[in-house]
Amino acid sequence: MKPLRPYLLSITLVASIGLAACGGSDEADSTGDSVSATTAEATTTTVAAPTSEPPETSEPSTTVPSSPTTATPGPPTDAPAASELAGFEEYAVLQSTIGNLDSLTPEIETDNPNTRVILYADADGRKVYKSIYVKRNNRLKVIDLNGGGPPLYNDTI
Repeated sequence: MKPLRPYLLSITLVASIGLAACGGSDEADSTGDSVSATTAEATTTTVAAPTSEPPETSEPSTTVPSSPTTATPGPPTDAPAASELAGFEEYAVLQSTIGNLDSLTPEIETDNPNTRVILYADADGRKVYKSIYVKRNNRLKVIDLNGGGPPLYNDTI
């Protein structure tokens, strides 16, 4: 009976600490939200000040490429989307792997510092291919969404 007593006490201690930590996280989250909002306002103010000093250099180079890509994902961007894909590292492999790449409509689902995910739809709007490019490893994976088999391409570039 004596050997069980330390275990029961330690379990009770861990459980009480866990509950105390969970109870305090609600307060920390609401405080964190306030801090995040304040930080976002400070960031906006900080960004606005440098932009007003060199408006000609910063705004056209940064804003112009981002706005058309985000604002117009519809059919008018088919030609710009194709030229945008041509600038990506994985474009040559995508062209050789997907035979009819020019007839498909690409939709960039995710493009962040780590990965780029692009969905390719046919003329009817059905998604037929998906490409996943991991930037830090230069690894590309091309999946046929209708085939259900192994990936069409799964290797480094």
